[in-house]
This record gives sequence, C-alpha cells and structure tokens, in this order.
Amino acid sequence: GAKFSCLNAHDWDKGTVTTKPTATKDGTKTFTCTACKTTKTQKIAKLGLPRKGKSLTEPKSKNVYKVTKPATKNGTVELTKPNRQKSIFTVPDTVTFDGVAYKVTSVSKDAFRNSKKLRKVTLGKNIRFIGANAFSGCRNLKMITVTSAQINTVGKNAFKGIDPKAKIKVPNGKLDAYKKAFANKGQKSTVKIVK
Repeated sequence: GAKFSCLNAHDWDKGTVTTKPTATKDGTKTFTCTACKTTKTQKIAKLGLPRKGKSLTEPKSKNVYKVTKPATKNGTVELTKPNRQKSIFTVPDTVTFDGVAYKVTSVSKDAFRNSKKLRKVTLGKNIRFIGANAFSGCRNLKMITVTSAQINTVGKNAFKGIDPKAKIKVPNGKLDAYKKAFANKGQKSTVKIVK
C-alpha cells in the first residue's frame, strides 16, 4: 500500500485527449506519470473555422458539403456530393462539423445527376437554391417533398428526366409561388406540383 512520489522529474506518458477541441471550445489532453500516477492537463487550442469553399465529408452519411459561409452562428453549406447508394434521401436542415451546426441552404448543380437508385427526396427547411441539373437523369425519382418555404432559385433542367409521373409536394401557402419557380425546369408536363 506504499505510495511512490517522484523526487526529481515525472516520467510522463504520451497523454490522451480527454476533451476534443471544437471550433468553439478548447480541448484538453491529460498526461499521467508512469511512476507515481500523478496527472497533469494541457490545453489544446480550439479549431479554426473552415475557409469558404472547403469541402467537408460527414462521417456517418458520407455526404459531402461545401462551406458557403463559415461562421459559428448562422454558417451555411451546400450539398455537393450526396451518398448515391440511397434510394430515399433527405437533405438535412443542418449538419454539424467540429461542434458547429451549419444550415444546408442549397443543392449544388449536378448533385444527384444520373442517380439511378434515387426514388424519393426530401429537401430540408433551409434550402433556398437548387442548382442546374441537380436531379437531371434521375429517371426513377417519383417523389420530391419540399419542406422549405424559402426557395428562390431553381436552376436550368433541375428536374430533367425524372419519372414522368413524379410529384413535387410543396408546403401549404407556397403552391402558386412554387408552380412558377419550378416551371420549365426540364421535367415532363405530366409531373405534378401538389401541396
């Protein structure tokens, strides 16, 4: 039961990260003496925000996003490369990187282009922009559910080649506005915009 203490200098181990740093908070690393088991901690500086235009891959979903506005509050990203293995896809309202939540405000041009597996898509409530050819060539896409009430730009041929019997479901109160915004974007005239 004897306790040892080091007389001259501690023999510190390599240390372990006890708190990971984020873009808003410092982290900590804890070192333990291999002889007397005394511990000490060291600050790990918080991470910097990613620069505008940087691509970030979400580990769980494997979706790739591009930073459009780096900020700890009200930062935004664009979905550029979705996981194409999914037949049902939801563009989330927000994604989190390094402890910071970013609003997903756009789907980039060509994002889902020629995705043959895709059958259903839900667009998150923060989407404002759908790029050109975003869903072009998704011939099995039968249902697009729009939860955002703030879409102001839909790119050329965004829906070209989707299933001719597809439905685009939009929020209550946005039917007339979205009928205009989504008109002539490459889809067949049989594609219905409904609420």
